[in-house]
Amino acid sequence: EEDNGMVIRKYAFNLSQHVQKIIDGNATTVLRLIAQPKLTNPQRVCIYGPNHTVMSAKLKVTYTKN
Repeated sequence: EEDNGMVIRKYAFNLSQHVQKIIDGNATTVLRLIAQPKLTNPQRVCIYGPNHTVMSAKLKVTYTKN
């Protein structure tokens, strides 16, 4: 996407197993995203937090009952 002449890329992560571990009480609610140096340049990645006014981080959860 482009916003005011700036290219903005969105990231999507599949966190199914981690979220299930949190629900089961086997993991903390802390999530750390680490950019691998050989795959990307971390100085070029900016992930905004939940309080950002325009591009806040979001967690969308879809679940089914077994």
